[in-house]
This record gives sequence, structure tokens and C-alpha cells, in this order.
Amino acid sequence: MADLQGIMVALITPFTDDQSAIHEGRLQMLVERQIQAGVHGLVPGGSTGEFTSLTLAERKQLTELVVKYTNSRVPVIAGTGGLTTAETLELSIHAAQTGASAIMVVPPFYEAVNMKELRSLITEIDQVTHIPIVFYNIPSATGLKLSPTELASLSTVGVRYLKDTSGDGPALTELLFGLSDKITVFNGWDTLTFYGLAAGARGGIWGAANLIPELAVELWETVAIKGDLKKGREVWAKVWPICKFLESHNYAAAVKTGLELTGSSTGGVRKPFVMLEPELQTELKALMQTEPLPTKSPGYVTRVFTPSLPTNNAERQTVIDDYAEKYSKGFELTESISSRPKATLPASSRCVLVTGATGSLGSHIVAAIARRNDVETLIFMRGIELNAASMAKLEVIETNTSKPSIGLSVDKYQSLLGRVTHIVHSAWPMSLTRLIRMYETQMKILRNLISLAADVAKEQPQLRVGLQFVSSIAVVGNYSLWKGTSLVPEQLTTVESVPFTGYAEATLVCKAILSKTLRRYPDRFQAKAVRVAQISGSTQSGYWNNSDFIPFLIKTSQSLDQLPYLKGTLSWYPVHGVAPTLGDLLLSETADDEIYHIDNPSCQGWQEMIASLASALGLGKECIVPFDQWIDRVRRLRGSTANKPALQLIDFFENYFIPMSCGELILDTTKANQHSQTLRNQGPITDEVIGKYIKAMRTSGFLN
Repeated sequence: MADLQGIMVALITPFTDDQSAIHEGRLQMLVERQIQAGVHGLVPGGSTGEFTSLTLAERKQLTELVVKYTNSRVPVIAGTGGLTTAETLELSIHAAQTGASAIMVVPPFYEAVNMKELRSLITEIDQVTHIPIVFYNIPSATGLKLSPTELASLSTVGVRYLKDTSGDGPALTELLFGLSDKITVFNGWDTLTFYGLAAGARGGIWGAANLIPELAVELWETVAIKGDLKKGREVWAKVWPICKFLESHNYAAAVKTGLELTGSSTGGVRKPFVMLEPELQTELKALMQTEPLPTKSPGYVTRVFTPSLPTNNAERQTVIDDYAEKYSKGFELTESISSRPKATLPASSRCVLVTGATGSLGSHIVAAIARRNDVETLIFMRGIELNAASMAKLEVIETNTSKPSIGLSVDKYQSLLGRVTHIVHSAWPMSLTRLIRMYETQMKILRNLISLAADVAKEQPQLRVGLQFVSSIAVVGNYSLWKGTSLVPEQLTTVESVPFTGYAEATLVCKAILSKTLRRYPDRFQAKAVRVAQISGSTQSGYWNNSDFIPFLIKTSQSLDQLPYLKGTLSWYPVHGVAPTLGDLLLSETADDEIYHIDNPSCQGWQEMIASLASALGLGKECIVPFDQWIDRVRRLRGSTANKPALQLIDFFENYFIPMSCGELILDTTKANQHSQTLRNQGPITDEVIGKYIKAMRTSGFLN
């Protein structure tokens, strides 16, 4: 495992409304929210997570769920401290077996242990878990006050990292400047975060990041990565008042109250503790509205999604050009390898490397390619059922694509160069709130994959290397507004057609990077970008990511006992069809165009789809109401959003849903059709499939 660093979110534990159990759906949404914001790790089962109120079984369940929902995208550091050695060992062993990246151990509290007893405890944990240990130093809760030297000495019995929640600035300074060779320190005291990062802390294990993950990541990148203290102070000026407020009250209750104020349901805190009183809620809300914080509050979503034509496109284009230049600079092939002999690659020697293989689309891409008879596949995958012949083609490699040589050793990287023939890059996080600069790591990853393709071309001079970059219809969300026509051609778009979101702008950067690098050498590379329209759930299992806006609409409609009446058309493409279509485009020898589209050619009427959904949900025709009326009812909802998740994206539904999802924006698939029989044969979504979607949502607990 790579070293831990950056913003590690001390997660809250979302409960059901009566606090009787962990709410899995709310927890999954929280995990996804944090990962999409760009945080570097998640820490369930700590103080912010109310671990002292959880049963042993609940603590194990919490670790299992966070590991599952994270799906290896960021490290999970499970809180395993307890009142007894036996309890701590049981939780620590369970966390290691479940797949946690590390464990965080707070010493037994109420009756303070001494140093000898603590070292014995840590030694026992280290001997049975064999994963990194984070020592949670919080003397105000444990009664154990250790000197910096004593804390650093714990490294000799297995402690690798320290979360310092002492609030002692001088002690933190000594740890960072005098003992950093012995132990790696994370700040854990909110109001010392800026100082800790500026002084060299490896990161922050931070409960406030539940509320403000984008600002937390921005502070880390500005202060710790770029060393820009002036800009860092500006960011900290927004964050510090919130941190000070949270520290002045019951911390878990304050954080959960803040989340409720931004529209995220938490279930409240367990008794005897209570959520903040109305006057304190007003104070916290005022602090959070001092600046337009990048949360899912209605005001922020309105700024992101208002479909008006931007007036500063020249400025946007300059930013895009600067990033494209930065991450394409220096890419050249020598004359001797810039063209290749006219030879056809034997189909049996094709070897595909897939990024993002643990996500829903990525894992289906892996499965689709592995089932082909003309491919050997290198991937990292989970959760896909394949026959023995397909499984035999799979090879797992652990990488860090943001690092040179994609994080591999020299020998492992070199071994790839003589084998890989095609690369699929589908590991692209979509977020509605991240700014373009927050996607710079993704630009770096693409450049590293481009460098890999170039190195493969040098190693295999007879080969024309394939690289496919997968994006979405959201990239051209403003096309119909700008051009006055709904049909988007399969070609590069201009910034005027790109929505005013970091995701869309960064994707345009990546397409420009491809144009400035691999596309300059068509004899050696077949580089293309693929825009994918609305992906629906699996036609086999019925699983559809509950964080998608269509499930949001369905869940909210069930809670309202009303579905919106929608005109126009839809063209949902099941993930089981999207994946093999991507495989067709990737492996076609003649698919040489720069842009391809994937959209279901079998358009369906929304009226028929709403009728099918109503039937599956048990709603009558009288429950189908005009869209404006449905929007108005959603807007007037109050309280927890667990049963009405569309409220979190109400401005998107009001302003952008109709243009993007009801036929006003259609991806032309003329070119893609020429290379994919899968695409040509794709049919409409049947009532049977709709039934599977609803059944799967009910089985998971998302629907009642």
C-alpha cells in the first residue's frame, strides 16, 4: 500500500431516523460524495463517527460497508480502539480481513493505561493484523498524556502514523521538526489544520471535511502541495470559523447538523446527545454561507447548472489551453519510430489494459473484453462473473496511475511494454461540484498513460497502439443551447458547447491533450475519445447506481406518490451494452476518428416509460402530474432528504433535466455504428428490465 497522505475524512455514521441502525443508503451517498470531492482517504469508526455509541457488530458492519462502497478508490482507515485488549484485537483483525488499508487505535479510555500497558497492546495488534497502525492521540478523552518523544517511540512496536488531537501546538511542532524520522504525523485538531499542513504534517484526519470536502482538499493542495501560503490563508479564512464553531459544541452533533443544513440526511446523533438547537443552527448556517461553499446546497447547485450561455468563454478557453499545453509539453517521437511497417497485428496477441476496472462501467468493460476470443486482458477487477476461459485471461496489477511509470517498479513496467497493445481509460470521476483545477491529477494520469503508450510503441515497433478515453454526454451539455440543434456530431466541440463545470472543462482539456500528443502520429497510435449517453443499470441483475439522478427521481417519486409527466424521448443504454460497444470501438482496426458516441439508437417515449415506472411502483395514472407541479412539490419538501434525494439536485432537475434527458440533446452515432454491431443491435428498455431495476432498488433498501 502507498503511504497515507492528504485529507482523511473522519466520517460521521449515518443512522436511520430512529437511530436504531446504520443507514446503508445514506452511508453510501456520503462515501461517494467524499470521493467525488477528491479526498484522499476515509476513516470510519472514530470520534466523529460516534464509535462509543456503536455495538461491536455495528462497528464491524460500518467497516465492511465503507470498504465495500469505497471499492479500493481511496484508503480506508478503520477505527478499532476499545475499552479492552480483546475488543480492540477483535475489531482490528476484522478490519484487516475485511480489506481496510490501515487501522486507527485509540487507547482504552475512562481508566487511563500506562506506557508499558499501551506498548503491550500495540505490540499484540501489530502481531495479528500486519497492516499499518495509526495511533489516535486524544488525551482529553483517554486521560493519557504522552510527550512527543513517547509518542514517537511507539514506532518501535508497530505504530506507523499518528493522529494528533492533543491541540498542543508546541508538541505538534516538535513531532514535525524533531521526530519526523520516527513517526508520520497527521493533524487531528481542526483549528490547527492550517498550521499543521504548513509545518509539514502528512495531512489531516478531519471531521469538518464531511461538510466541506472540496475546501479541505483545496487547502491541502494549496498549502501542502503548492506551498502557496498566501492563497492558503484565503482558503483558511473560509474554513477556520466553521472549525472553531464545530469544536465549541458536541462535535458529531455539530457536523451532522451542518450536513442536514446542506440537504444530506444523517439520522441525527444517538442519545443522550442531541442535534444543535435552532439558534445554533442559524449561526452555523450563516458561517457556511459566508462564501459559496462547494456543497450540495441548492444555491451552489444553481450556480453549477443554470443553463445560460457563459460570457467569459475566452477566459475559459485560455485556462483549457494552458492545461492542455502543460500536460502535452515535451511529447515527441523520434523519426525512426514515428511510422511503422505496414503489418497487421495478429488478433490473438491483443492485450488490453483497463483503468477504472473496479467501477460499474469499468468492471463491465473488463468482462466484455475478456469474453472476446481475440484478446488477452490485464486488469484489476472485482465482482464480475466470467467463465473459466475468460478468467484465465485476467491478470491483476496494482498501480498508481498518477505517478510516473504508473507507479510500477522498473521491471514490472518494462514487462508491460512488450505485451500491452490497447489501453482503455475509464477511471474518470464525475462530480457536479469540483472545479477544473481539482481535476489536474486526472490530467496527469492521462499524460502518464500517453507516456505508457509511447513506451509501448518504442518497445513494439510493428504495433499501432490503441488508447481510448471514456467520457460522458455531460461534456456537450450546452451544445443545443449554443447551436440551436439537438443532434451533436461525432467531432471535437468548442468551449461554448461545454457546461460551466470543472468536470466538463477538464474533459475538454484531456481531448486537447490527445490531439497534441498521440493524434499527431496516426501511423503509431489509434487514439480516440468516446462520449457515452445515459447509462442505465444492468439488464441481468437490475443493479443501477443509487447515486445516479434517475434513481433519485424514482425514489423521490415513490415518496411523493407522484411521478412527473414528461414529454420527448429518452435513450437509456444498459451498462451491459455500453461495455461491449466500447470494446468494439477499441479493437476495430478502422475506427480512426477522434470522437465517437455511444447512445441507444432505439429512442423511447417518456410517456411510455413513466407509465411503466408507475406500474412497477404501484402508482395509478392519477399519480402522474405535470413536471412543474412535481418540481414544486419537491421544492416544498422539508427535513431529511433520505426519502426525497432529488431535493439535493432540485436545480439540476428544474433547469437541465429536460434539455439533457428528454431528447433536446442527442448524440449522433453514425460513425460508431459503422464499427459496432452491438450498438446497431441495441433495443429499447423493456418493461421486464424496468421491473428488474425496481426490484433491485427495493432489495438494496433504496426503495420501500
